[in-house]
Amino acid sequence: ITFGTLDVNAPIFNELQSEKYIWWDCIVKNPNLYVEIRKNNEVHVYYEGGRVIRLHYCIKHKKIQAFTHHKYLSTSEKSTGYVECADRLNTDLESIVKNVQIYSRKHGISDKENWSEAYIKGNIRIKHPLQYLDSEFAYNSGQIRIDLIECNDGNTRFVEFKRIDDARMLTNDRNPKILDQVEKYRLFIEENQGNLLEYYQRIYDLKKKLKLPVPSIPPTTVNTEPLLLIFDRWTKNTPNRTKHTAEMKRILDTKGINYLITKDF
Repeated sequence: ITFGTLDVNAPIFNELQSEKYIWWDCIVKNPNLYVEIRKNNEVHVYYEGGRVIRLHYCIKHKKIQAFTHHKYLSTSEKSTGYVECADRLNTDLESIVKNVQIYSRKHGISDKENWSEAYIKGNIRIKHPLQYLDSEFAYNSGQIRIDLIECNDGNTRFVEFKRIDDARMLTNDRNPKILDQVEKYRLFIEENQGNLLEYYQRIYDLKKKLKLPVPSIPPTTVNTEPLLLIFDRWTKNTPNRTKHTAEMKRILDTKGINYLITKDF
């Protein structure tokens, strides 16, 4: 799968624009869900950072197929994996979302310090639909996987997300893995700047046609310097945490890493 695999005229996009799917309109209007378009001409629906529905066009049956995990369906059918559910989305979408909430919120939802990385990223994506054009960009069999793609005033910027206490942010040898990760992403963006711009222009156009939220200005440039977005989920200050933060910032500043620390979505 390459940048050119994404086809703006693929059947799935024409079908979703036809307005004959009531459930698609419900997905688009649901404030707790967000939708991403993938390079293989699939459409993925997310909740709190986790994919809950995968849509693709079946050439053999000439229709859109939808897959969700069996545990999200209110059904007694026996299954251990993903179930095709397109015919049930009109009636079961609401229950699918409710079941997802049950599973995704079982780990410390009220405790900020226990928030998972996926939960935080998903909420950033949901709460800023006009700032971020995409999430979970993957390329080259997953060797490149960038968390968020921001688009402000036409400038497209790739954002890598980490929690402040992530083991990759600070190591005993003072050479944290995040340095290599950011550098790998920077080189990838530099080498593919033109392809990335064209790709996200297509993503923008498709999302607009599908009535999905997009930034006010389409992509016109690509920033080759990725942003490291660090989420400070600590609610209590301790000497060790203060020392951790100071040393982390010192290393990032010394290496010239573009970063932002935030305590909020």
